[in-house]
Amino acid sequence: MPRIEAPTVREHHDQRRERLLDAARACLVDPAIRSVGFEHVGPRAGIRRNSVYLYFPSETHLYLALAESDVPALAKQLAEAAAAATHDKLAAIVDVVLANAPREEFEILRRLASRTASQRPDLVATRLGELRRELAEPLVSVLADEGVDSADLVGLLALGTLEAALDAIAQGEDRDAVREAVLATVRSPRTPSR
Repeated sequence: MPRIEAPTVREHHDQRRERLLDAARACLVDPAIRSVGFEHVGPRAGIRRNSVYLYFPSETHLYLALAESDVPALAKQLAEAAAAATHDKLAAIVDVVLANAPREEFEILRRLASRTASQRPDLVATRLGELRRELAEPLVSVLADEGVDSADLVGLLALGTLEAALDAIAQGEDRDAVREAVLATVRSPRTPSR
């Protein structure tokens, strides 16, 4: 019988699950790995690969757990940046995202979204959409306050633009040039409709 490493079985389980999530984050940003394959995550967490399945039935579920853990904190950080900005709330949000490129939260969402429909049960696909909307909410709020038509849609599109901006920075584009391009792109729909 395996040795329990915490005061209770539940705490032991929670600690091991958190170790797996930490290992998955580390694997995701490791240039030699850049995936959350159980063959990489388990050993990095000090847990046998077959034991990983006790915590996550599939890699898709591991990505989903990462997203559920990390996206709310990033959404809060974006909302706080917008609230603290005195004049350009949109630029404040863009700066938070681009300041820490690459952002593992966006990589997690991208990997989860790229799973084929057969790998993404409807429940996972639905939750992914909810997480993307949660992450876009600070953008939507700023855009709505600025009178942008269809702020919900434009906010989701702006989120996609930020994802593309992170890719551009990862491929060597100048961060300042990317920032200006993102702001110009997101601001372009602000022409009043008639």
